[in-house]
Amino acid sequence: DLQGQVLTKIASIDAKPAQSIYTTIDSQLQYWLQQSMGNQVGAIVVMERDTGKVLAMVSNPGYDPNVFVGPYYTNYSIAEITQNPFNPLYNRASQGVYPPGSVFKIVTMAAALETGVFTKDYPYFCDSLWYELDGFTGKDWTYDKDQGASGLLTLQQGLMRSCNPWFWHIGYTLWNDGYRTAIPDLAAGFGLGKPTGIEIPEFEGHIETEPDLFEYVQMSIGQSTMQNSPLQIANFIAAVGNGGTLHRPTVVERIGLTGQDPVYQFEAEEIGKLPVSEENLQAIQEAMVMVIRNPSGTANYQFPNNYPWKIAGKTGTSENSLGTPHAW
Repeated sequence: DLQGQVLTKIASIDAKPAQSIYTTIDSQLQYWLQQSMGNQVGAIVVMERDTGKVLAMVSNPGYDPNVFVGPYYTNYSIAEITQNPFNPLYNRASQGVYPPGSVFKIVTMAAALETGVFTKDYPYFCDSLWYELDGFTGKDWTYDKDQGASGLLTLQQGLMRSCNPWFWHIGYTLWNDGYRTAIPDLAAGFGLGKPTGIEIPEFEGHIETEPDLFEYVQMSIGQSTMQNSPLQIANFIAAVGNGGTLHRPTVVERIGLTGQDPVYQFEAEEIGKLPVSEENLQAIQEAMVMVIRNPSGTANYQFPNNYPWKIAGKTGTSENSLGTPHAW
């Protein structure tokens, strides 16, 4: 009633012990990666390549959830979080969407190979400036860094050097040869522009069929209207590495009462296959190893020559209309 007194018991249920959720997160790895971010704004996703298990997921800046309860709760502590311009409540790893930049060149390379218009050994001269498209002068990253042109490169070497002119040329050629949806079709097949299915909130981002040649050319280097989350990118990179299987990412290992059989136990779940032949996927993998191992690779300086593990990767820098570029 108005005084808060119970008038009628409608229903009741006996209390049950709560079940525990065990996550896939490696707490030590999560801690050190969080520390490694320092004051930088960004995200890290570490995923088990062959299963989709998320071993670490960092969004920086973070916050202490204890400020919302008990003795830590003050108007000042809450305001420090809710009024922070960098929005620490926002999970940049799964909800942040950004243009993928040169990381997307993996998809463009797949389109170039799958259409049969290019081969992995196809040669193209990577100059610092690109003039093929009338009315547009494209600048390679070597131009802005005042480095010399990369020169004659195969397609694999083009990915290794992250040569913008090479991939503009791919977009330009595919469009003129009639393959005007090849790149966005491959992107959809790589799981971009759609939810991954992870158990936490995520944004699907954006991939669309570009309306004209200029936008298509920009898409080929990961710019234009594209928006993708770090989680989506990590998931398709894992699929490239494992031979082509897209898994549903997960942060839940098992659910159950302590000491009893779990009511849920994680099993890897396939959600798709990359639309790339085994031969072409191998060519992409080789090029991504070159990014790390070849002295001309864009990430070679990050790893010493005696680094003991086989590792592959791709760097990326995407333009940001609001400020400094996004680095991948």
